[in-house]
Amino acid sequence: MLAKNTSKNGLRLNLGCGTIAPEGWINVDSSPNVLLAKIPLCNVIKKVLFSFNILSKEAYNAEYNPRIIFCDLTKHFPEILPSSCGVIYTSHFLEHVLYDDCLKLLEKCYVVLSDGGILRIAVPDLFTEAKEYVERIERAKQEQREDSEASRQFIQLLFLRTSRQAHLWMYDFFSLSLLLKQTGFVNIVQKSFRESMIEDIDLVEHRQDSLFIECRKN
Repeated sequence: MLAKNTSKNGLRLNLGCGTIAPEGWINVDSSPNVLLAKIPLCNVIKKVLFSFNILSKEAYNAEYNPRIIFCDLTKHFPEILPSSCGVIYTSHFLEHVLYDDCLKLLEKCYVVLSDGGILRIAVPDLFTEAKEYVERIERAKQEQREDSEASRQFIQLLFLRTSRQAHLWMYDFFSLSLLLKQTGFVNIVQKSFRESMIEDIDLVEHRQDSLFIECRKN
């Protein structure tokens, strides 16, 4: 399986892939749907779980490729040889991981990347959201009105999600760059949507509402 997921520069990992699992990548996710997709009659099982409110509507409607590897990345990491990966991509996953677990995960990514290998991260941008919140409050003050939704929506963005999707940490370019430097990564730059050194980035990148950071293993 690993041989099919290589580029000329090594393996390509897609960590926390959700339903985005293109060929040519090792796609890893911890959703229960990954396990369900491997079971015969999985749609029948999902329907039963949904009818008893065990499975959310979002999870019920999600289509997971049975080739996705199930792995809780906060506890384990795919069995990959050191320095064997040319590219690692992760989108809207790190904000669902505690800070210390994120650091450990980045350290593991560093180990499996080859020298000069690329790590690309997409997360919600705390700076953008905080800036928009402050600007909303300032506009309300200038217009001498109340914006009762501004605070609620900002707090909801930071914390209020379903239990499986709760944001456990948030990053801006400055804070995530420091974490990457601490891990050993270099050439840390902010990118725009699908602006990348990664070949065929459009296969894995689908969310524009993000902070995009790309870096390399020294």
